[in-house]
Amino acid sequence: MRNTEHGPDESGGRVSGPFQEPRAAVEEATGRAAAPAALALVPSGVDLDSMPSEALESIGRLGEAISAAARQALEARAAAGEPASAARAWNVLVSADGDYSVREAAHILNRDPGISTGQRRLFSFIRAEGMVSSGTDVPKAGHERHLRLRPVSYSHPRTGRRVSARPQLRVTAEGLRYLHQRLGGPARPAADEAA
Repeated sequence: MRNTEHGPDESGGRVSGPFQEPRAAVEEATGRAAAPAALALVPSGVDLDSMPSEALESIGRLGEAISAAARQALEARAAAGEPASAARAWNVLVSADGDYSVREAAHILNRDPGISTGQRRLFSFIRAEGMVSSGTDVPKAGHERHLRLRPVSYSHPRTGRRVSARPQLRVTAEGLRYLHQRLGGPARPAADEAA
């Protein structure tokens, strides 16, 4: 096999590029194989022969520590894979634009094992919490971002004309988060924990 300056030839020989010498120097100074992360810490063009062996040992230990930390982080992500995916699914669900009927919101909230609600119970809860004005279901000022009224019309059966009906109360995505928290669901994970 023939080595080239930039890598192995077609037959798969070892690389004799700029990283082979630092690797050999670190291995020689420490008496053990250099961690791949240690080589990234050595700038190209540095003469490792002139470096004291303590510095080379420090570079080797630092590289091993970085490799161990990366391994632990990957293991932690793998171990927490299910909760992270559940948190990511919740974030996707409630980050959708638009709004939901109270019935749809109740179905979504009911998916949490800690919450048991339906359309009527959710309406009662919204009214009992004072999120809407009594009798009109108009969202109060503090809850306008949680609830909306959507105009509704229907075709009159005798005249065939469009007639305005009572507006429908809708729950926004932010309202879902709020209701989820108020109904006793676990706190929503932060975005950086879910990723």
